[in-house]
Amino acid sequence: MNRVNLNENLQGTVRNVSYSYGELSCLTNETIQLSGSTISSSYQYDNMGNRSRIQSLLGINFQTTNYFYGEADRLYYSNVNSINNILTNYSYDFNGNLTAENHTDYAFSPNNYSATYGYDARNRLSDREWEIYFEARLGVKMVANLYGRRQLLHLWQEQKGSCPVCHQKITKLSGWHSHHIVWRSNGGQDGAENRVLLHPNCHSQVHSQKLKVGKPRS
Repeated sequence: MNRVNLNENLQGTVRNVSYSYGELSCLTNETIQLSGSTISSSYQYDNMGNRSRIQSLLGINFQTTNYFYGEADRLYYSNVNSINNILTNYSYDFNGNLTAENHTDYAFSPNNYSATYGYDARNRLSDREWEIYFEARLGVKMVANLYGRRQLLHLWQEQKGSCPVCHQKITKLSGWHSHHIVWRSNGGQDGAENRVLLHPNCHSQVHSQKLKVGKPRS
């Protein structure tokens, strides 16, 4: 059974989402209503059932994300055409495991970043590797869609524009990474109440030194 409606309260902000589906229960349309704004998205698929395009509209802002696949239907790169033009490349090992993501943001080059992933003999990611994977995927999602950019603005305003690790300003030039306060691998959620924005270098220190980070005091 496919979900057709979702209603949730995000720290006092009501978010209503409706979904519609096509053949083989593939999602074809999504409508998000949030704070008086409506974001409409349509989804397209290739002959193998892989998602090939997402087109989103918020007011007069239009965005298209295209996905391209290679051998064994693995996603090899995607591009986002909107206010930000973002290209993402993906690499895999012989077992088909994702080993690297390289993101190029042509609007704000300091936000270019790469994530690499290592596996053990049983093709398992460590907790730290899992967390880096989760946060890299969420960061791309936030930048690449209109609703995600609204979440970014909310987090940035909540932190008064500062990094909670070094207490210096987060700007377009400094760049940022999204960090889970409670790691996803430990059961943490993706909601804004469990996330903060950190400078890229500060984010690396948090993971390498296993530092604790919380919400800034209001």
